[in-house]
Amino acid sequence: MKRKLFFADLNYVNPDKEWTIIPFPLNIGFIAAYTQKMLPDLFEIQIFKDPSYFLQAIKTQKPDVVAFSNYIWNKNLTIGFAKELKRLHPDCATVMGGPNYNFTELEWLDSFVRKVPEIDFHIEGEGEVKFYNLMACLSAHDFDLAAAKIASPAGTAFLCNNTNELIANVTLDQDGTWSRFENIDVDLKRGRLLDLNDVPSPYLTGLLDEFLADTSYCPIIETNRGCPYTCSFCNWGAMGKSKSAMFSQDRVIEELHYIANNNKSITPYLYVGDANFGLFPRDVEIAQVLRDLKDNTGFPQNVYLYFAKNSSEKVVRIAEILKDMTPISLSRQTQNKTVLDNIKRSNISIDTFNSLAELAKKLGIDSNVELIFGLPGESKQSFLDGVEQIVHQKVDGLHIFPAMLLNGSDMGTNASRERYGLKGEWRLIDGCAGEYGPVRAMEFEEIITESAAISRDEYFELRLFHFLQTLFLDTKIYKDVDVLLGNHSIVDLIVKIIDKFPEAPRPFRQLMEDFIQQAKGEFHTTPPEIFSSEMIKAAQQQSVKLNPLYIAKLLHSDGVRPAFHNFLTDLILVLGDSNHDEIAGVLEFIDASIYPFDDQMTRDVTMHFDAAAFAQRPHYEKTNVSKYLLKKPKQYRYVKPFTYEKFTSLYSGRQHSDKVYEILVHHTHETFRHTLLSRLQGESTDLPKWVPEPAIAKPQNSDRVIRLEGGWLY
Repeated sequence: MKRKLFFADLNYVNPDKEWTIIPFPLNIGFIAAYTQKMLPDLFEIQIFKDPSYFLQAIKTQKPDVVAFSNYIWNKNLTIGFAKELKRLHPDCATVMGGPNYNFTELEWLDSFVRKVPEIDFHIEGEGEVKFYNLMACLSAHDFDLAAAKIASPAGTAFLCNNTNELIANVTLDQDGTWSRFENIDVDLKRGRLLDLNDVPSPYLTGLLDEFLADTSYCPIIETNRGCPYTCSFCNWGAMGKSKSAMFSQDRVIEELHYIANNNKSITPYLYVGDANFGLFPRDVEIAQVLRDLKDNTGFPQNVYLYFAKNSSEKVVRIAEILKDMTPISLSRQTQNKTVLDNIKRSNISIDTFNSLAELAKKLGIDSNVELIFGLPGESKQSFLDGVEQIVHQKVDGLHIFPAMLLNGSDMGTNASRERYGLKGEWRLIDGCAGEYGPVRAMEFEEIITESAAISRDEYFELRLFHFLQTLFLDTKIYKDVDVLLGNHSIVDLIVKIIDKFPEAPRPFRQLMEDFIQQAKGEFHTTPPEIFSSEMIKAAQQQSVKLNPLYIAKLLHSDGVRPAFHNFLTDLILVLGDSNHDEIAGVLEFIDASIYPFDDQMTRDVTMHFDAAAFAQRPHYEKTNVSKYLLKKPKQYRYVKPFTYEKFTSLYSGRQHSDKVYEILVHHTHETFRHTLLSRLQGESTDLPKWVPEPAIAKPQNSDRVIRLEGGWLY
């Protein structure tokens, strides 16, 4: 009779949140496929993602082994279920593995292992061979946990039954460990397979068929594994031992076709789980396969991926192929040389960066730059100087992220914290709170709010800057005011807004004060470890992404937008070289483009500003705004292909700005910018009655919903 082996990569699944995108359990799928190959007659394998299904399974079945994943977004959920599992089945062997560990500091590991006695064995890094070895050891000892621990399987960490000391068999070639690696091509020091193709495909073996058939999940694929870079803020390079290994091209293409032909997901996404897509020449061919699949099968509509860090022309070529499926990201993180050294990172030259940005623009590809605030050695001023440099490059958007302290990253170690004076505080991860029978859990992330280079007050100033730059530079809703600033920049204007907002008209001043209060209220000095039903309900009801929430409030709460425009006018009169009429004209132009979410597809707006000519001006040249002022008003037509009336009615009874927020983060079929704006079509007197183009009038599958991705939305 086969032993029961459960794999649990649990996510917070909230039935009332239809928009939540949950990736397939590809991670444990790989380990399950390898275990099934190496021990074909030993186990009956089941894979779980939904906590409710897993709870039902452990209530009605008695597993011999349960293997849990450990990520920042599911650690407490995993621990909660491990406790319930041990209560029901004390003799069941439990294993945990994943990136959310710090195996390099044994003091941290010892503390963590003792806090979770419900987990019998912990596995670090690439898990296939280590997990197989543990299963072989358990089998050789008739699944007697005490005997298996005495044998001390290679590649595991655990507490010794007799001495209660931590045993950390980090490498596979440590003396005194139990191992069975005959006929396996493996690097014993690094614990990595020499050929990734030794791991069968969890797609092509059918292990993930149940998830392909389930509309709730989003497929994910990995074409290579590891990362050649050692950025200190990331644990990806550590997980892959800083070297990339590839699955065969034929296998990847076969998997993509299998997914496209069998996937029933209601979301149009495909995740590519590579650390650096575009690093290898073959990635261009993979991108072409994705394009052909979209054109021929309708899936995937969107691809979510991480472009190669040191972006090259291969990235631009891929972005050209996938231009309506994914934007191009030019990852920089910081412009400061000292900070780059601190985080063990190098950036492409600014000349190469500029040429890539210009090429992307010529190809009609959206491009954005990623920066992180709060990195070791980065002061408030040096970060703002870096943003200023990026603003002068010809990229479409700027995505800003707060620096996080991740287990498994060099920056998260005690040594790095002490060296750079890094202090973190904890905030709830949006959507990661739930109650499943007796199991209650919430997840928290550690954000750097203070360092030797930045005070806590300066962090919150940058947090406010993060919000405002999303409005001005990322979504570019207010980017056009740059024509009014003379020799000053948008960055100067945002800094001035932060400095002067206490003097602003009350509605806007109140919005800024509320933002700061809510941003500070997100944090805990230590993460909670006990979770009540009341805490979870409050988190589910109150957890929000502050940037889109407050942009929705600024644009759509009563009185706030006019107050903001009055305040902007006063600041620009002092800061820039424009007169009142010019400022009023540009703000009128911006105001007309903001979609009111009134369910109407067309709007005719009368204004004293030549909107059509202004919209067509060269955007990187000085502009004489006065030439766009009209003596006689003109009427312009604005169109909105997606009106979201289904969702505005869904949230009836709530404030208008709250409805807009829900649409932004949960229901939009467009980019953040295009969701909020109408499109200027031209002078209404010159246009026939507008009929939406069939290609854009409706998503291919109107039941699909997309949740916007990216920590920059926070």
